[in-house]
Amino acid sequence: MEEKTTLSSRRERAAKLLLFAAGVAINLLGAQIPGLLGLPLFLDNIGTFFVVYTVGMIPGMAAAYIGNVFYSFQQPEWLYWSLFGVIIAGIAGKAYDKGKFDKLTDMLKLVPLMVVFTGIMGEMFSWVLNGFDMSLGTTAEYASMLQKHLPLPYPLLRVIACCAIEIADKILTLTIAFLLIRLTLKLFGASDHEHRDSNISPLRYRMVKLITVSGSATGIAVFILACYTHYRYLVTEVGITGIENIRQCFVFGGSLFAAMLGALICLIEFSISYLDKTLVDPVKLMTEAMKKFIGADGKSKYSDAGVVTSVKILTKDELEKLQSEMATLASDIVLYIQALNDKMDEVNSLQQNIITTMADIIESRDITTGAHVKRTAAYAEIIAKQLRNDGIYTDEITDTFIHNLTIAAPLHDVGKIFVPDAILNKPARLDKEEFDIMKTHTTHGRDIVCKALENLGSIEYLEMAEDLTEYHHEWWNGKGYPEGLSGTEIPLCARIMAIADVYDALTSARPYKKPFSPEKAVQIINVEEKGTHFEPAVVDAFMRAYDKIEAARLTDDDDLPCG
Repeated sequence: MEEKTTLSSRRERAAKLLLFAAGVAINLLGAQIPGLLGLPLFLDNIGTFFVVYTVGMIPGMAAAYIGNVFYSFQQPEWLYWSLFGVIIAGIAGKAYDKGKFDKLTDMLKLVPLMVVFTGIMGEMFSWVLNGFDMSLGTTAEYASMLQKHLPLPYPLLRVIACCAIEIADKILTLTIAFLLIRLTLKLFGASDHEHRDSNISPLRYRMVKLITVSGSATGIAVFILACYTHYRYLVTEVGITGIENIRQCFVFGGSLFAAMLGALICLIEFSISYLDKTLVDPVKLMTEAMKKFIGADGKSKYSDAGVVTSVKILTKDELEKLQSEMATLASDIVLYIQALNDKMDEVNSLQQNIITTMADIIESRDITTGAHVKRTAAYAEIIAKQLRNDGIYTDEITDTFIHNLTIAAPLHDVGKIFVPDAILNKPARLDKEEFDIMKTHTTHGRDIVCKALENLGSIEYLEMAEDLTEYHHEWWNGKGYPEGLSGTEIPLCARIMAIADVYDALTSARPYKKPFSPEKAVQIINVEEKGTHFEPAVVDAFMRAYDKIEAARLTDDDDLPCG
């Protein structure tokens, strides 16, 4: 697989090199056509646009620069104009990144911008190259022709003539380039290169600023040095002094600076691209991987080390070592958290087993309880889920709420451990004094849970158990005990538990009564005590889930979960 990838990469590089060479050849050929036809055009950037689209902006700059260097052997001033070829390639590259090369109409929208750089700025540059003589230069002849028809200042006529030539040149250049690109895609199926990211990262911005400032400083230094050395040459060797000396020095230095600036822009862009691949992109990859690992994308934190270990940095330097260490650290963190979660599961299991044991202790003392704690826990869970399905109390009844309710429900009668056996198992109805003692199981249960919370710390299901034990005998109309709360003053978990507790008590045998039929129990809950003892909305959920509740009641006691 790796060999196939390497082979594919080599073929891709060879194809790009061939396209680059074709672009340089097109530039050289295009520059010859106007001279052969006697046209005031240039057509020396057709290949530049072609290379920008098929290979990239930096190769496009290089193609423009190489073409001008080649022609500079015949006419040295071509080297100075390489600056504008590089600028055109830069404009084209930015336009390509914005998708402006997909349609010819979009490409032609670049003409005004290019005219500004190659027309107006180019005319000013030509004036400098010609020693500030307005009568010289390519556009001088056409400006003189316009002067016969337009009563405008000669410098302005030169700019108009230059812009007119540039508009015609760039429209024709872009059109031919567009056709060549489409022909290449059709014949060879070549695909365009990747668009550059328009979002400049802070690291990349600092690197661009550093390279640009240092490069510009170098160019200015070269300009000053060139002017100084040429000044000395003209004074000592030629004997030219005064204004003419300064003019020639400025022309020489400016020409050399322009030639160097074109190469400098190419070098800056190449350096930035190289830094992107060897520094910025790897850092960005590692940053994104760590964001995913710590859960910045909304997923569980530290759950998947693969998002870090799968990142491959092949820079053969400190970045590659850093990625390797990050991958090791991520794997170690995941293993540590998994081990910690396993221990937490063991602790939670131990706590739940303690709850089950406490419930079993109650069952062993209360002959009427039987599997009461298990059945009521199952009923409470069913009612809570039904409420959520009905869209009632959805902000409160979450998965966590239901989980905690199911675990805490078996503790609702834990306070009965303080009730004497004679009262707990009396085969007749309790008198007032005995009933008052029985009612204390709510506050005793609360105290037991509070003590557990003091010893174990804040645990959600124990906090819910505190409400369940104390308030599961409160009535919706305020006539319950121990505090006489009413309505929504009663915690939701206790309002749910109240129905689960009463339904099981009604349908179970007691020393002082036989079990009621399910129909009779439903009659009491849904008709007689709805709105008085029980919250109507919870009763409605109980009725909608009744089939499930009845199925749970008929389930063998040993098969019922407890917490």
